[in-house]
Amino acid sequence: YLELCKLVEQVLPRSKAFAPASYFLKVAAILSVAFFTEYYMHKHAFYKWYLTAPLGFVFALIGLNIQHDANHGAISRFWWV
Repeated sequence: YLELCKLVEQVLPRSKAFAPASYFLKVAAILSVAFFTEYYMHKHAFYKWYLTAPLGFVFALIGLNIQHDANHGAISRFWWV
């Protein structure tokens, strides 16, 4: 295990490998779709399956992409990001 950790550390140094700028573009796109879809649904009281099903998928993307990387500290060296 320790040998493997040393090999991985050579390729991906722990404190130097954080999310690139394209990651933040992906985050902005996912959060925008979630916000505007939910806003539209609540403003117009339009709760149809063809809006709620994709919204559930977008919420899963938030949890599986954004939150997962944030929990591992892979986004930034600053804890508040």
